[in-house]
Amino acid sequence: MPKILQLINEDYEIYRSVDQILEAGDWLGQLLTGKKACSASMASYKAMWTPKSGYAFETRLGELHPLLNGMVKAKLSGKIYFPGEKIGRLTAEWAERLGLKEGMAIGSSMIDAHAGIPGCGITRPGQMMLVIGTSTVQAVLENVSYQEKGIYGSVKDTVIPEYYTWESGIAAAGDVFQWFTSQCVPESYIRQAEREGEGIHKLLEKQAQTLKPGESGVMALEWWNGNKTPYIDSNRSGILVGCTLQTRPEETYPSTWRGNVRGSSSRRGN
Repeated sequence: MPKILQLINEDYEIYRSVDQILEAGDWLGQLLTGKKACSASMASYKAMWTPKSGYAFETRLGELHPLLNGMVKAKLSGKIYFPGEKIGRLTAEWAERLGLKEGMAIGSSMIDAHAGIPGCGITRPGQMMLVIGTSTVQAVLENVSYQEKGIYGSVKDTVIPEYYTWESGIAAAGDVFQWFTSQCVPESYIRQAEREGEGIHKLLEKQAQTLKPGESGVMALEWWNGNKTPYIDSNRSGILVGCTLQTRPEETYPSTWRGNVRGSSSRRGN
């Protein structure tokens, strides 16, 4: 929904001319089957749809922007399918292009992290999955809905049938390391990594492992990309404390994200 509003504000002609706005996973399904179909996984966590209420916010979209009135009916068309449901069959054209059998069943798509839930064997309440990438996703199955204190997604039947999937996470993980190595590492370290034939991340990790936990005194509140839990506030920022003129990159590197605390101390910002 924020992307649709951005499109209206920045290039209304594109918004006006498109027949449908959809997630990439849904686009692939429609391409392979020739059938308009939307994933419950995508619709619920990306477009605020619920199995019980549908697009319950639809009547209030005009409060955000008058051009959003009627947007759901005009741009989000397509029957919604749940995970595991067949949305259609592979067309002859795509069967030939992909070397697959024409008419094979095509299932509903899922959000990338959510697909990891059944893939990791998370099938009952109380089990939780952690995905670490540019950011992190934590997801747990439960019997009841809950949306407070950082749990910003809680929809039933959209990942594992009969269960609600509670979702939260950390707004930046790998992104923080990328920021640090591109903005906070001197040229001498880059040259050393090249001489030793390894990447800058490997070099910093190796050097950080020679330090005892807490030895550097550097601590970080790692909200470099805002906060998901418990505040759900993308405007919050990070803090790095304990630096001196003697602080080295390997002392700061592991403290910029709480997931790696070897070599320095890390503090939760709750």
